[in-house]
Amino acid sequence: MTGFPTPSRRQLLQCTALWMAACSGFSGQAVRAQDLASPVGTYQLQGVREMVSAIQLRADGTYKFVLIYGSADETDIGTWEKRAQQIVLSSTAPSTDPQFELVHSSQASHPGARVVFLEEGTPVASYITSVHFESDGQAFTTDHLTQDSLEARDVALPIDSIHLSLHGVFRYYPETVLVPAHPTHNHFTVRARLGNYGAVRFDQAALQLTGHALTLTLPHATQEFTYVRRQKAP
Repeated sequence: MTGFPTPSRRQLLQCTALWMAACSGFSGQAVRAQDLASPVGTYQLQGVREMVSAIQLRADGTYKFVLIYGSADETDIGTWEKRAQQIVLSSTAPSTDPQFELVHSSQASHPGARVVFLEEGTPVASYITSVHFESDGQAFTTDHLTQDSLEARDVALPIDSIHLSLHGVFRYYPETVLVPAHPTHNHFTVRARLGNYGAVRFDQAALQLTGHALTLTLPHATQEFTYVRRQKAP
């Protein structure tokens, strides 16, 4: 995945701080048997290379989640409850989902087709979005990136549609399809409102509780993720 610009790296540092805070006071030993009565504690992801993640279940019924994977990071906050042998997470993170809107198009002299993003503040959309153009049943993926644009230099006209997908790890972002009013246009200005990008927003996510471990299954992934509870240091 392409590296993020400065604002997202600042967010990554904040997530690292959250990870350190979540794990403070916990040793590297498995939780003691006498502590299994309550699921409260910090659970660390096991067995996934290059991915750091933790879920902290607090005694007040709230949780924190953090994930760091390469240059991508995701977080979440919310409430949890125990239902039989499951821990159910319900997010309270902001609910404004990311949106893309085609605001202008034109026929430009540059080769191929280009999407230029309009954003508030420092541009980040080009670093966290995959874009491809469809023409006569063929897909042309962007192969050139700038601070605020993505370009496919070998695309054929006319362009039937523009497809945009945000990069996610645990969160799945549905594809946005934009249809140009003029198929012969090749320069597109797209307004990007990133909203709660980076928040996983667990919606009644049920994690299986087995002893001192939580198992998370995502609807869009084939792999299960196991989090093991750590013993609080004496």
